[in-house]
Amino acid sequence: DVLLDDRRRAFVRGGREAGLTAREFALARALFERAGDVCTRTELLTSVWGPNFDGEPNVVDVYAGYLRRKLADIEATTAIRTVRGIGFRLEPA
Repeated sequence: DVLLDDRRRAFVRGGREAGLTAREFALARALFERAGDVCTRTELLTSVWGPNFDGEPNVVDVYAGYLRRKLADIEATTAIRTVRGIGFRLEPA
């Protein structure tokens, strides 16, 4: 029930919109492209932060939290689920 609008760089549901930062949008894009499949933290770090990222790997968890809040703000029924010890999956709530 949620669209990822490339032009506006936002989640859109009905008449509601939640704007995304560049990094949030990149993470959302990676999850939407593989909706229903598990994306590992390593895959997400590489695709969103780049192969030479030298920070803490939990940054993916932090940004997933940002996206969850924005999905909740527009009352989306799409959810980002944590797959314990592996990564994340985008699925219907």
